Amino acid sequence: MALMKISVLSMYWNEPQGGGINAYVTGLVTMLRNRHPESSVDVLYVQGDGDPAGRVRPGVLGEILGTALHLHRLSPDMIHVHDSIGLLLGAALYRSVLRRGTVVYTFLTETKRPVHIKDRFLRRFGTCLYSWGIGRCACVTFVSQDLQTKIDAVYAIPIAQPTAITYPGVEARPVAPEKILEFQERFGIADGDIVLLSQGVTANRFKAKGTEELIAAVALLRGEYPGIKLVLTRDGRFRSDLERYARAIGVADAVVFTGDVDDPFVPLARADLYCHITLADGLPIALLEAMAMAKPIIASRTGGIPEAIADGEDGLLVEPRAEAIAAAIRRVLSDPTLAEALGRHARETSLARFGWADRSDLVAGIYTSLNGR
Repeated sequence: MALMKISVLSMYWNEPQGGGINAYVTGLVTMLRNRHPESSVDVLYVQGDGDPAGRVRPGVLGEILGTALHLHRLSPDMIHVHDSIGLLLGAALYRSVLRRGTVVYTFLTETKRPVHIKDRFLRRFGTCLYSWGIGRCACVTFVSQDLQTKIDAVYAIPIAQPTAITYPGVEARPVAPEKILEFQERFGIADGDIVLLSQGVTANRFKAKGTEELIAAVALLRGEYPGIKLVLTRDGRFRSDLERYARAIGVADAVVFTGDVDDPFVPLARADLYCHITLADGLPIALLEAMAMAKPIIASRTGGIPEAIADGEDGLLVEPRAEAIAAAIRRVLSDPTLAEALGRHARETSLARFGWADRSDLVAGIYTSLNGR
């Protein structure tokens, strides 16, 4: 990558509440800094801490003006915005007024689009603002092909610029045995319990709805597997809904809500099976983390998930219905050879396709091709 000043913009930075967005941006920035020390990579963020470049005031107006002022101070060559209309509009304003910096925008999720606004006038106004911001970009990227298709077909945001698919990356981290033991003791998990894990699913309504079906699947399996436990991480706004649902169907004692976790690889190290059931998703980093840890995976056949998981090879893909989920879980738990093969192949795929070194090199190549435009 040619020598340049890069500003990365994100709602989250070093913030566990940021889920996959935080993980994506943190992984990308860390690898860019490691592999391209000749270039400077600053981070502007709304929630979190740890980067001296600057925190942007929350709220759409604060994000727009704060972003523009920070960019004026930093004067970057490349401005990379991650899935925030406020930060996008701030970068677009800076670009339009001063004619400096090249803007790249990355779509990470399917949520918070203007199409979800109920009022027709506000929905149209929001779409116009989004389109104006996108129009100031030199390139638009997506974390999955499925997400690009949905942004074009469902959300009706016109994109005339060059596009690219920038899958997330992942790097597995070793977990000390004492960390696993601490996790078990903290959340009442016994050594002999069968642990199903689903990470980051309480903050997004699509994931929460899918997780209801996963909880219902646990209810179907308890007779066969009395020691089964479903562990759900993150303290998102749908946590209370899922807790109520687990109580309503009589499995509250089999569902463990951990809240936010500092290291997602600790619960992964304890998990016997990773489940990611959602009605829509870009390409969840939590899923890639499970692949990197060689965990057998059951996931819904939705969003960008089939772009990472080959059904029957890297994991089992199912429709997001309790009966189908329960059947897949039963199949894996009853066949240790299958479980081992799925986990091993998932890790091989992770190493071959989703290493952060290769993923960041792709992004760096985009920066180089656009620099000065």
